[in-house]
Amino acid sequence: MRLYPHPKEKRDFYAPDTEPSVDFSVPILHVSGLDNYAPPRPNVVVRPASMAGTVTPKAGSGPSGTYMGSDFRNAYVPGTSLTGAGQSVGLLQFDGFYQSDITAYESQAGLPNVPITVVPVDGGISTPGSGAVEVSLDIEMVISMAPGVSHIYVYEAPNSSAYWVDLLNRMVTDNLAKQISCSWGGGARNASAETVFKELGAQGQSFFNATGDSDAFTGTIPFPSDSTNIIQVGGTTLITGSGAAYSSETVWNWGGGTGSSGGISTYYGIANYQVGVSMSANQGSTSKRNVPDVALTGDNVYVLYGNGSSETVGGTSCAAPLWAGFTALINQQAAQSGQATVGFLNPALYTIGKGANYATCFHDIITGNNFNSSSPSEFSAVAGYDLCTGWGTPNGVNLINALTGPPVFAPVVVSNSFTLTAESCPNGAIDPGEAVTVSFSLKNIGTANTTNLVATLLATGGVVSPSGPQAFGVVTTNGVVTRSFSFSASGTCGSTNTATLQLQDGTANLGKVTFSFLLGNPVIATVFSQNFDSISAPALPAG
Repeated sequence: MRLYPHPKEKRDFYAPDTEPSVDFSVPILHVSGLDNYAPPRPNVVVRPASMAGTVTPKAGSGPSGTYMGSDFRNAYVPGTSLTGAGQSVGLLQFDGFYQSDITAYESQAGLPNVPITVVPVDGGISTPGSGAVEVSLDIEMVISMAPGVSHIYVYEAPNSSAYWVDLLNRMVTDNLAKQISCSWGGGARNASAETVFKELGAQGQSFFNATGDSDAFTGTIPFPSDSTNIIQVGGTTLITGSGAAYSSETVWNWGGGTGSSGGISTYYGIANYQVGVSMSANQGSTSKRNVPDVALTGDNVYVLYGNGSSETVGGTSCAAPLWAGFTALINQQAAQSGQATVGFLNPALYTIGKGANYATCFHDIITGNNFNSSSPSEFSAVAGYDLCTGWGTPNGVNLINALTGPPVFAPVVVSNSFTLTAESCPNGAIDPGEAVTVSFSLKNIGTANTTNLVATLLATGGVVSPSGPQAFGVVTTNGVVTRSFSFSASGTCGSTNTATLQLQDGTANLGKVTFSFLLGNPVIATVFSQNFDSISAPALPAG
């Protein structure tokens, strides 16, 4: 290992002076972590004070007309009842954040408090650093677009390109979030990461990547912004009318090399889904991967970060988490219709882009460019696909319906939480052989109320001698209702039992929901959101 002067930055970097090798014949897919030439960098930029008042029209609800909170939904999905309910979002990060900033943003924007879990990888982040603005921005954008998401998982690792694959592996192994956003880029192509990207798509996880904030790419594109296995996201400048209603958009470009990154990969061949896209007007390639795929706004965005600081920012790192939030809306509607999550969206998005319904599903961005001093004539926005904003930005529920079909108006009841309310041996745990009473909470995430929901606790999964059916009655959309059941638990300490409720709504069988618990382990009480005002209490079923 040696130190070398960096050719573009005022620092030294370390790297091996020979190609790494191993002493055995097993094929090696990729070696990482042996240099710090290109550490991961956030794709967010603070708007210079000199540009205030001249960059964009001031039509948002944030300070000085910046965009925040419900502005993004008002512009891109006006009138929808979808909130991302039942969905979780994962965020890939190389820095940390302060929860107080997120709570303050939610309060200022009038948004609910969304549960957030930090998942440390390779030691995680002990104290937020200079990249905290990126992490806070990503979280705030997701909550703004999908205020009803069940959970946000923030995967944090120290800032080193050595940890890219560890972060990705944890996200695919956990499989907790079906929509994932990354606003960091840096380093060489990574074959191991490409394998994980394919695994994410195969199990229904959508991965959105911010392409970058340096305008047009003119050479090697930093990892992972030319990968063919994830959705690459560019940025726009959004122009709105009263109430942040959508008016128009142009390519985000502040000049001086700061704007929506896009271009042609020097390494990856054209993806199958891009074959057949006309590249005659947009200066794209018919043989290499073109980026981005889609876009969302990346300008005039308000962020709270750094334990009480605030800024107006721009960047494709605004757009990528907004797309993850938008996909939570898509997957909520898919779940309501009994469909699987949409997963890797590019094949479907390009099919729509090349089809007759393109104009109804996307806002086509046809003005602006991402020119810079190294690329003074590439690339310009054109009708259809281009290398500034891809196919453009989502046109509300039209795109959601095109990807999932029109919404099915029906109740969808899921397990919410449970608590132990009575036991024969008071110790806060469900013990083997013990008679207990447990309150089970159900939530309706569907698009219609139940009419007469009845739940029956089944004698399976270690549940013995369950009490009779309980009427949950009319449960409204997004309503949460709790009822108590008694049973005895069989098994041994440390084993997992599963309580199963069979759901019946009038003549409609709504399937089963489950609740799992460890025998002999304390059951942590959960505070329920009981919506009794929305419940009609019919008579219990006979028998």
